[in-house]
Amino acid sequence: NSCAGLTFAASSTASSFTHNATTALTVNGNVTVNQPTASFTTAWNINQGASTVTGSVNLGGSNTTTTRVAKIVVTTGSLSIAGNLVHNSSATTAQTAIGDVSTGGGTATLNLAGAMTLTNNTGTLTPGALGSIVNYNGSSSSQTVRFGSAITYNNLHLNNTNVNGAVLGAAISAGNVTGNVRIQ
Repeated sequence: NSCAGLTFAASSTASSFTHNATTALTVNGNVTVNQPTASFTTAWNINQGASTVTGSVNLGGSNTTTTRVAKIVVTTGSLSIAGNLVHNSSATTAQTAIGDVSTGGGTATLNLAGAMTLTNNTGTLTPGALGSIVNYNGSSSSQTVRFGSAITYNNLHLNNTNVNGAVLGAAISAGNVTGNVRIQ
């Protein structure tokens, strides 16, 4: 299955798009998961499925109401982003733009070839305790591994093949990487 782009409207009701376990989706362009305009959640539930995005993924919005949540959930499946992962949240509400690889089996894989951007230095990445992986696997440029705000990794893989590789944005600690670090 494929599409040219995927946009979740900024709606005043809860909305979601859920994959089943055998579903693979390629988005040949960008994905935008907008923050809802009322106290609901807008969710792209990849769950056990697999998705590839050839562009960037933009998540969230600027409203400071903490119950207006835009999120992507991957349980035991995978999400591969060829572009950037942009957390758009206000300076005080990191919990409104969430990448969640913790629920269900918590063994999801997030492959990121571009940059992880934290608009206003906020955003949330919730790790699984059972082996979720965030793999910085860019090749066209160096990548900075983002820490801070509510960004936490279980297993962190640095697989950037650019001559400048991946660069840590802060020191690794037991609080921001709860599993293993692997440099490939």
